[in-house]
Amino acid sequence: MPYPESRLLYLLLSDGEFCDCGIDWCDRHHVPGAHGGPRQRPLAAMPIFFAVQQGIEGALWLTLQVAEKVQISTGLALLYLLFAQSFWPVYAPVAALLAEPDVRRRRLMLVCAGLGGAVSLYLLWSVLARPHAADIVNGHVVSVTEKPFPLLVGFVYLAATALPLLLSSHRVVTAFGSSCSPAG
Repeated sequence: MPYPESRLLYLLLSDGEFCDCGIDWCDRHHVPGAHGGPRQRPLAAMPIFFAVQQGIEGALWLTLQVAEKVQISTGLALLYLLFAQSFWPVYAPVAALLAEPDVRRRRLMLVCAGLGGAVSLYLLWSVLARPHAADIVNGHVVSVTEKPFPLLVGFVYLAATALPLLLSSHRVVTAFGSSCSPAG
């Protein structure tokens, strides 16, 4: 019988609510409760949100190369920053917490969610209150802000977004978290 992580991997790849491909896989492999439930859907939806964020970044890349599209690129830069800096610090820990069955790990993830909420509010304020823009530098889209963030904000952001995934009792979620962290 497959490990419980196989069920979660199935959810990450093709939850019945988000994608119909591969739904019969768990039936063939006799994985009980393969469709998880509402508590695992936020985690299963993470690849969809990553795709949306990458789509925004791709559109930003295209509009930055056209001088007439300054207003569009400014709006896309704002949308990208809101997504990257305010959405993920809250969503990632909450998604991991909801899917986690172990109570001790959930408590640690709850701390990460609190830190994520705090850093998300700080970064939201920063994005909305300060001038921002984006530019292409050395083949990369770079967010240009008036003043860099304090190093502590970066550490709290990292703790909120990566640590809950690394704390998971599900090996596939831990692997996903390590692939999304700076060391991954």
